[in-house]
Amino acid sequence: MAHPQHYSSKLLNHLGLVAGMYDERGYGELIDQLIPQDEEKRIVSIGQAVKAMVLNGLGFANRALYLTQLFFFDKPVSRLIGEGIEAEHLNDDVLGRALDAIYNYGPDIPINDRA
Repeated sequence: MAHPQHYSSKLLNHLGLVAGMYDERGYGELIDQLIPQDEEKRIVSIGQAVKAMVLNGLGFANRALYLTQLFFFDKPVSRLIGEGIEAEHLNDDVLGRALDAIYNYGPDIPINDRA
């Protein structure tokens, strides 16, 4: 006798549309191309971290960075952020390092003016 399959649901709301547009416009790939990163030590790329912070800001505004994991706890993270990414990967250390890398790159310089 076969066991019935167990299904679970995840909340997507408007985040799927925003994540889709982020991907379609190529923002994550552009960030990952412009900002050097150590891919061997990093599970979440800087572009994916920025995407997570954008989505977090749309649904969990005015919360501390370390609460980002809680926001994504009931969301389909691998569909929203990227394959193999889980809520536990989106911790304040990963997001903080992404923000540091963006700051070091110079977020206020237009892309066309960069060498």
